[in-house]
Amino acid sequence: MRELLNIQKETILSYFRESLFSINEKFENFQSSFQEVRRELDEMKSGLNFVGDVFNDKARAVEEKINKVHDDLSNVRKMQGKISSDNIELKLKSVDIEDRNRRNNLRIDGIVENSEEKDWEITKKRVKQLFKDNLGIEKDIIIKRAHRVGATNDKRERTIVLKLRDYEDKKTIMERAVKLKGTNSFLNEDFSFTTQKVRKELFDQAKIRRQNGYFAKVVYNKLIVHEFQENTRNTDVNPTCVNE
Repeated sequence: MRELLNIQKETILSYFRESLFSINEKFENFQSSFQEVRRELDEMKSGLNFVGDVFNDKARAVEEKINKVHDDLSNVRKMQGKISSDNIELKLKSVDIEDRNRRNNLRIDGIVENSEEKDWEITKKRVKQLFKDNLGIEKDIIIKRAHRVGATNDKRERTIVLKLRDYEDKKTIMERAVKLKGTNSFLNEDFSFTTQKVRKELFDQAKIRRQNGYFAKVVYNKLIVHEFQENTRNTDVNPTCVNE
């Protein structure tokens, strides 16, 4: 009986040992698989971190390039603004220089043109005759040159542009230019194309001001306006320079 119990006990213990061994073996296999999965997860995480780092590096590089392009564009705009400003200033200086060179010049319209005016001297004589007959100037005004400008036109006499030696003579002539009123001749100062455009606009404004009861006068490239009653200037309009 005792021997039978020992056999059963040994059988049960053997079963438990085999079961425990099997469990341990399965646990070890599971642990090994778990470690493998964990290793793969770590590799994946490391790979993702690497990809993330690469992406971040590329993103930073792109951002730096964008910032550089933005800075370059900003610098280009600043340069464009300066060039534009310098160009405007250069044009204004050019206009001023040209007007100064024309300081002693006059323009005369309305003098009938004839075939003899191929020589400057003939044109000078005709201009001097106008000064004497219409303006009452007996003085022998020195004219450095006088010539017609523009293409020949059968419907309209070409303008005569003349350059005087003395500015004081020009002032005398302009003071007496009012005597040409009622004739077919017109006398004006000579300016650059740009200044002429500005003055034309100002004369149009002056006409409107006069119609509204104001005194209006164009002086070079400015419009001077004041009320007749007070005889004091209350408006000084500085025109914007019109580019050629």
